[in-house]
Amino acid sequence: MEEKKDIQVSVVITAYNVEKYIKKAIDSVLNQTYNKNIELIVVEDCSTDNTLSIIKDLQNSETSLPINLIQHKENQGAGISRRDGIKAATGDYVMLLDADDWINNDYIEHLVARQQETDADIVGGGIAYYYEEDDHYKVETYGTHVSEGFQKFKDYQNGRIVFLNNKIVRRSMYDKVEYCGRRYVEDTPVIMKLLYYANKVAYVNEAGYNYLQRSGSLCHESSAWKHQLFSALCCAELIEWFKDKEEPYNKIFGLTQFIGYLKAMTKLSVRNEDKEQFFTEYQQCVNYLLSKIS
Repeated sequence: MEEKKDIQVSVVITAYNVEKYIKKAIDSVLNQTYNKNIELIVVEDCSTDNTLSIIKDLQNSETSLPINLIQHKENQGAGISRRDGIKAATGDYVMLLDADDWINNDYIEHLVARQQETDADIVGGGIAYYYEEDDHYKVETYGTHVSEGFQKFKDYQNGRIVFLNNKIVRRSMYDKVEYCGRRYVEDTPVIMKLLYYANKVAYVNEAGYNYLQRSGSLCHESSAWKHQLFSALCCAELIEWFKDKEEPYNKIFGLTQFIGYLKAMTKLSVRNEDKEQFFTEYQQCVNYLLSKIS
């Protein structure tokens, strides 16, 4: 039996105003038991605090891995930051890590071992949600299931696939699916397209990704109206992408779901700053609905 070669994993950390957390995130990658086969890329998105200087200090110190730093000249948001990091990656697989999260020291080793057992394009695990305010965890794991075919989408609906950060993805998959450039709800359109192309999705039964829940983060500061707006944009994109695919994939997303997001928006209060900042996105949704009705 042919011995399988070690695979290299490129870890992409995106960082913006996370001076309190960035070192822990980077250290969690530097301290991996699979250390020798990791490429570390940090995309710094024009922070206004000390995030950049902390990264540079780590970069100039004697670390177990070199830190490939990508500096944006102007703030681009999470989507483009991740896209730039993925484009710079040279590993066989890519893992995304937010700069206020961290991974267990043996997590990548376990993901790689599962990949070599299954040859899956995507390998993920569970999530340990850490609530900073009252210092407690909520842990979710998904067993050691392997999904193929349409089951990959059924598992998504059942919560097995939550977001990209807790998994490794074969880098060549991103030749088919470019990471979404939007600032909000940017993960979902990427996940759904990757699921379509993936030969299979495998799981390890552990919560190796630590997902920080904190006030002040971009995710938790977003208004409900804004979340519905960008979810509608995401839905419209996926309707168009899947509509020409074979059954049953072409029935996953439909206009009813899109209209549901718009209806939900009408029941929510809207901040004036959201109206002004996201007028273009709102107009895109209206125009999409009108094009479908006509």
